[in-house]
Amino acid sequence: MSSIHDGHRQRMLDRFLECDGKTDGNIIQDHELLEILLFFAIPRVNTNETAHRLLEEFRSIRGVFDASYERLIHVKGMGPKSAILIRLVSILLRKYAQSDHTAKEICISTDAAIISYLKKLFIGCDTERIYLLLFDGEGVMISCDMLAEGSSSSAVFDIKQCTQKALLRGAEYAMLTHNHINHNTKPSMEDLVTTKKLYNALDAVGIHLLEHIIICHDQYVPIIGRYSEKLKEL
Repeated sequence: MSSIHDGHRQRMLDRFLECDGKTDGNIIQDHELLEILLFFAIPRVNTNETAHRLLEEFRSIRGVFDASYERLIHVKGMGPKSAILIRLVSILLRKYAQSDHTAKEICISTDAAIISYLKKLFIGCDTERIYLLLFDGEGVMISCDMLAEGSSSSAVFDIKQCTQKALLRGAEYAMLTHNHINHNTKPSMEDLVTTKKLYNALDAVGIHLLEHIIICHDQYVPIIGRYSEKLKEL
C-alpha cells in the first residue's frame, strides 16, 4: 500500500541525483540530506521534522555524526535503526577519511598533513581516545595505534606498555594525540602530567616525544609547544 510520503520521497531522491556532484548554488541543504538518509531507516513517515530536530539538538551535520547512539535515540522521531544508521555512516566517514593517507605519506616534516591526519582519527568519536604515532629515523610514520578509549571526558593508558611498543617498532620519534569532546582545547593537569611522564619514559630509551596534540573538533593544541614552561615546572 502506497503512502502519501512516497511521492515526496521519490522527488527528493531524484533531486539528490540531479544535484550530486554539482558545486554551484543548486545544492541540497543539510536538513534535506539528513531527511534523505533517514528514508532508509524510517519507512512511510515524514523524516523532514526529525532531520530538523537533529540539527537543532546537535547544531550541525558534524554534531549529528559525532553524537552517540544514546543521544541520537532520545531525539523525537529517532529509533534504534535510524540511530544505528547514523553511527554506521559516521564510522564509514572516519574510515574513508583515514584512507586518504598511507603511513609512508605522513612524516614529521609535513605539519599540515599530520594535523589533517590526526583530525580524521576522531571523526564521529563520542568518547576520548588516545593514539600513539611512531616515526623512524627519517621521520616517516611507522604506525598509528589507539592506546585507549575512555568516556566522554577522559581516557588513560599505560606509559610502560606505550614505551615498549615504541621500542618493538624500532621508533626514533613519537607523537601522542587525544581528543576533547567538550569543545575545550585547554589541557587538563592530567594531560600535562601524562605528557611529562611519557616524554621522560621515552627519552630514557632514546626515543624523542615530538608532541602531544589535543584535537577538539576543527581545533588543535600542541601541548609541548604551547605549554613548555608549565611542563618544566612539573
